[in-house]
Amino acid sequence: MTVKFGFIKTEGTRSLIKNTKTRTSKALFFSGLFSIAFGYFMCFLATEDIPETQHLNSAEGTLHFVKKVDHQRYGSDVVKFGLTGIDEEFHYSSKSGALDKVYAALENADKHSVTVLFNPEDPRSAAFDDRVFFTVYALSVNQHSVRSFLDVREAWESDNRLGDWVGSSFIVFGFFLLVGAFFYPLSDLPNNGRR
Repeated sequence: MTVKFGFIKTEGTRSLIKNTKTRTSKALFFSGLFSIAFGYFMCFLATEDIPETQHLNSAEGTLHFVKKVDHQRYGSDVVKFGLTGIDEEFHYSSKSGALDKVYAALENADKHSVTVLFNPEDPRSAAFDDRVFFTVYALSVNQHSVRSFLDVREAWESDNRLGDWVGSSFIVFGFFLLVGAFFYPLSDLPNNGRR
C-alpha cells in the first residue's frame, strides 16, 4: 500500500514537473515573439524622417485656439492649435522637442502672428478620429523663432537613434527568449523517481 502510494506520488510529481516546464517553455516562446515584434515596431517608428524643406508650406495667422493633449490618444504628447482664417489644424508633437516651450509661446501669443512650416501632402489623423491635422516642423511667434526647422530635425534624429537602440535591444532579447524556449530542458525529468 505504501509502495503504491509512493508510486502515485512520484507519477504526480513527474506530471507536475513536466506541465510546469511545458508552460515555462511556451511562456518563453511567446514572450520572445512579442519582444521581437515590439522591437521591429520600434525600429519601424524610428525610420520616420522629417521631410525636406522643399516639401513644406508656410502658414501664418493669429492664434485661434491652443490645447495641450497627453499621449493616451495620439501616441505622444502634442500641442494642438489652429490659426484664424486657416482651415488646417496643426499638431506639434513631443518628438520635435521643447513641447512646454512651444505651448507657453502659443499661450502667450495673444494677437501676434504665428507662423508654421508643415507638409500639406501629409495629412494625419488619430486612431478612431476622422479629423485631419498636420505636423508642425517649425514655429515662430511675432517673427521670433520658437522652434526652427533645424531644431526639430535634430530632435527627430535623436529620437530615431533612441528608437533604433531600444528596438534592437528588444529584438536581441527576444531571440534569447526563443533560444531559451527551444533549449529549455524538457527531457530533464525524474525517471521513476530517479535522475
